[in-house]
Amino acid sequence: MAEIMQNPDARAEVEAKRKSDPDLFRDPEKRRAFFQQLMEKYGKK
Repeated sequence: MAEIMQNPDARAEVEAKRKSDPDLFRDPEKRRAFFQQLMEKYGKK
């Protein structure tokens, strides 16, 4: 996860999502699903 947050594109995506869906970080299931997508998109191949 820390590696993902080092990626400027991933970090920008997190910030955009935080602005568009403030409940994301209060809902554990939504947060888990979102970060799973980030891992698939930006994680180590």
